[in-house]
Amino acid sequence: MSSRRQDTNQSNDDIDYSRHDPVNIIYKIGIYGWRKRCLYLLILIITVITIINLALTIWIMHVMSFNLDGMGKLRITNKGVLLEGDAEFVKPLYVESIQTRKGEPMVVQSSQNISINARDENGKTVSQFFIGNDEIVAKQKIFRVSDNNGNELLYADKDVVRFGHDKLKFGSDQGLVNFTGALQTQFVRSPPFKNLELHSPTRSVYLEAPKDIDIETKGGDINIKSKFYTNFMSEEISFNGEKIFFKDIPTVTTSDVHRNVAAKQVCLCSNGRIFAAINNSCEAKQGICEP
Repeated sequence: MSSRRQDTNQSNDDIDYSRHDPVNIIYKIGIYGWRKRCLYLLILIITVITIINLALTIWIMHVMSFNLDGMGKLRITNKGVLLEGDAEFVKPLYVESIQTRKGEPMVVQSSQNISINARDENGKTVSQFFIGNDEIVAKQKIFRVSDNNGNELLYADKDVVRFGHDKLKFGSDQGLVNFTGALQTQFVRSPPFKNLELHSPTRSVYLEAPKDIDIETKGGDINIKSKFYTNFMSEEISFNGEKIFFKDIPTVTTSDVHRNVAAKQVCLCSNGRIFAAINNSCEAKQGICEP
């Protein structure tokens, strides 16, 4: 018994197997000493790190408001991604469509500028809408503005600018509209109870048409004023009115009358045609008073 008790206090390396009975030898299996202490320390460190990671994960999920529907105000639905509240994008945003909830407005803000680009399959910009601090620029091949019914209001490309509405109104604080080029239109009309004025401060005003030019007023007068001369050049000029007045015509007295071949007599036919005659009596040639 004493030899067996002594064998238990010896390590496996100190036993002399030639002098002992193998039945009485006890073998120690396991980790002892400093190895055991290092193992326990490693397990403790891993446990602490795991607890810290778990706590941080729970804190992040709480701060970001993670739930089964999404993350915080960002929710994933069957129709796409739903964002409640304000969103700030620091890098480009690529989406197919952006919509707001029914009855709520959409506000897009930027401290610098806003650029909306449309690209083709090669990544080249084909259309651009730019909003800057003091300008709005739209770049595309065709620019079109339509109303709610799809009717064209404005069309513009590199060759033509077309207004699709039947009425075009220009207005300013001074009530003036300046055209630097030619104006081609079918009808020019002033607003109700307003005067229509065509004015060129330093040059001339030309009215040109391949057929007729009609100047009509339904509730007032038509006044043509000139500082020097008013010239009408045409093959035929017709005045159609119940009363025709020629005012401020110079008159002469009998004492001032003298023979002047440059002075002629104005004669009037029965059909309203006016012609000049040299003699005192109006005598017309054949065909003068014919319609």
